[in-house]
Amino acid sequence: MKRVILTIMLGLIGLLPISLWASNAYAVDVISPVCSTPRQPGSPVPTICQGTDTGPTAKNPIYTVLTVVIDILSAVVGVGSVIVIIVQGLRIVLSNGDSNTVENARNAIIYACVGVIFAIFAQIFVAFVLDRFTT
Repeated sequence: MKRVILTIMLGLIGLLPISLWASNAYAVDVISPVCSTPRQPGSPVPTICQGTDTGPTAKNPIYTVLTVVIDILSAVVGVGSVIVIIVQGLRIVLSNGDSNTVENARNAIIYACVGVIFAIFAQIFVAFVLDRFTT
């Protein structure tokens, strides 16, 4: 049974680099040309342009850098937490009834979940603060 689980685990770890190197899909921007063309005075703003980001955050480099850094850190915390949860789950399965190993793995899973919750709340808090300072 251990050999089967080890084979599955190594297979999944072998597939991890493939998923990390997957190419991005890009969409064609059709809104910007429509919204950036000059309109005659008094003509209504097209409905598609009424929610585009033209406020103070549109060209603020500090806002952009902070948003990118927070997104990267959140992704790192999320991926790290998922890896910890998977590895500790396998430790529980492979513990052979050793209560000390099960307890340590269980605590690590709890800490990983708490870390994800803190990362989510940190991202919400920073987004709230940035929104307050940029408007």
